[in-house]
Amino acid sequence: MDRFEAASDQEGLARGRATIASLQLETGELDLAEAGILQSIEYCRAAGDLRRLSHSIGNLAILRDVQGKYDEAARVFSEAIQLFQELGDKMGEAIARANFSGLLSGLARYDDARAELLRALATHRETGNRFSEGIVVGMLGFLAYEQKDLAAAERHHRLAIEIAESVNNLPSLGRELGNLANVYADLSRFDEAEQCYEKSLAIHRRTGHRRSEAVTIGGLASLQLQRGNLKEAQQLLRTALEIDEATQNRRPEGFHRCELAVCLLKHCDQAGARESWRKGIAILREMGEVLAAQEKLKEMSAACCEAGITPFE
Repeated sequence: MDRFEAASDQEGLARGRATIASLQLETGELDLAEAGILQSIEYCRAAGDLRRLSHSIGNLAILRDVQGKYDEAARVFSEAIQLFQELGDKMGEAIARANFSGLLSGLARYDDARAELLRALATHRETGNRFSEGIVVGMLGFLAYEQKDLAAAERHHRLAIEIAESVNNLPSLGRELGNLANVYADLSRFDEAEQCYEKSLAIHRRTGHRRSEAVTIGGLASLQLQRGNLKEAQQLLRTALEIDEATQNRRPEGFHRCELAVCLLKHCDQAGARESWRKGIAILREMGEVLAAQEKLKEMSAACCEAGITPFE
């Protein structure tokens, strides 16, 4: 970057800053990523590099989604999609639509999310992009899981795993193994779930995807909680929370704090449970996770009833 600045090379600055910011976003360094993405957008505009500008705007949309700034994220996704269309970049447009679907799914706009994914999938299959096809198939699986269609979710995740293995996409393979584990856990296929979680965790640690590592550890914790292994579940959740905080991954942090509260309550630590619950549910509400917060309230109410105390709010 110093060399580009010394030479007043706007194109080089745009290219370098965009690359660094993408890596920071992937590794969860959100403060650095935000500064880098905004700087990248500035450099791209100055250099007239519309292709990199479109990708930087897409990264800004992903960042705003992760930060829970959903209205702004939706606006920026639309801006990125429009720019990709103007450039005739069908691949970039498809990737942006798939990422936008994640936001829509989180807002329970499932039909809109599915429509975006199917458009993206059609483009990837038309262009023979198996790498991105596998990612979108996995996202369709997650959407099915959110809608409680476990058979469809299992089918999509198995296909996504097959594609990820064929193109050697390790980050996607790690995510899909974790997603399939979630399905198996819901089907009470606990041994298969644990095997998939362990494989997923090994891949995330190998590739350095810390945010995904924390999500997978949280999945293992939920599995241990289902099996009645409270001590193991508590240890795993604390490990996941350490990573959530380090990577500023707020949504999973909210889930993990709520789940830790249930675990602590079952372990007869009412004070610790109440504090963890207070922080976790506040995060979910702050991020507009209305449905998720309602689901966690049901779980906590049941745990409080079992413990013979007034439900936390």
